[in-house]
Amino acid sequence: MALRLVTFFEANELFSQYEFGFCQGKSTVMSVLNLISSIIDAFHGGRYNTVLFCDLSKAFDCVSHDILLKKLHAYNFSYDSVKLIESYLSNRTQVVRCDGVTSAERSVNIGVPQGSILSPILFLIYINDLRLNNNMANFTLFADETNVSHTANSFERSMAQSLAAQDEDELWFCSNKLLLNKDKTKRMVFSRRSLPGDSDLVGEAKFLGVILDPRLQWSLHIDSVAGKATRGIYVLRSPSSCVSVAILRMAYFAICHSHISYAILAWGHSSGVHRLFALQRSAVRVVSRLGYRDDCRDTFIKLGFLTVPCLYIFENLLFVKRNSNCVTHGDVHEHNTRHKNNVVPHYWRLRRCQDGPGYWAVNFFNVLADGLKILKFKSRTFLLITPVTRLKSF
Repeated sequence: MALRLVTFFEANELFSQYEFGFCQGKSTVMSVLNLISSIIDAFHGGRYNTVLFCDLSKAFDCVSHDILLKKLHAYNFSYDSVKLIESYLSNRTQVVRCDGVTSAERSVNIGVPQGSILSPILFLIYINDLRLNNNMANFTLFADETNVSHTANSFERSMAQSLAAQDEDELWFCSNKLLLNKDKTKRMVFSRRSLPGDSDLVGEAKFLGVILDPRLQWSLHIDSVAGKATRGIYVLRSPSSCVSVAILRMAYFAICHSHISYAILAWGHSSGVHRLFALQRSAVRVVSRLGYRDDCRDTFIKLGFLTVPCLYIFENLLFVKRNSNCVTHGDVHEHNTRHKNNVVPHYWRLRRCQDGPGYWAVNFFNVLADGLKILKFKSRTFLLITPVTRLKSF
């Protein structure tokens, strides 16, 4: 059923382009990059970007069955298809058991059953028309993680648009029997300009595991990642004398690498990355049982670990490979130049904007030899055997 639902929506292009949750080819990282791209665009024009980070209370548990089925009818589902999904949602009960005592059964008339592959798809359908509530805003949706951003030339206008959008969104949520948690809903203004003091604004916001600050300097996020990596190294060091290197290597990927590599496309250019590289070297020394000051350059290659700079380059190269809509110089003109197969980078006047997603990805990809550009999608061989010093020219 889930496959048929997704196929129908994708074939008819019914899913919102702003929805990144549970959709093929999309992820939390792409959701974060979509938000950052809108912020970088505001930086480029010297504008203010006000983002409302919405928090829904018990979103999956508050889905109205009647409203969901009406929406399926509106999407031109057949009568039998709607009845099939209705039978999936109906006749469900729940009980509470505590200290061996079980309560009486109660019917469940709202919500989608969590733990099923079908439930997230039904929630996406339920919230899919939220984007139609405001055509002037930029939405970034990941299931129940929702943010709405407005860009304007002045702080006052950007705030006014965001406040008006919040009222409209609250009305939509109320009409669809969803509850916006005002205590956890945050509003944040991103700009290169100085911001006036305002009690309603926050100095940081966390979206899908990434901590954002008003100028996208990433110091707060790197502090968070460094703390997680430090705790991971402590966990690795405890059993390092009694388990094999293979087990330590597996543990490193689980408790250190996963935090260091997550969304590195967004923040991997920042100056604080050297802290994570130092922590990564400490983790490698623990895994390989090296001394505190032993050189670990060859150990990275032996263990198959990409250094933090190489991880950033690798993710940028994958970013180009994933985006099939990249334009080459050959697409722009018909002249047989040396760089006709190079991808055309987006023009950014400011260095801060160049650090956003996409710019360095194109530049990294263009300096590769033609033979490397056609490597398989996830090939890491080049970065594993190439010293980082050779990549400084990038």
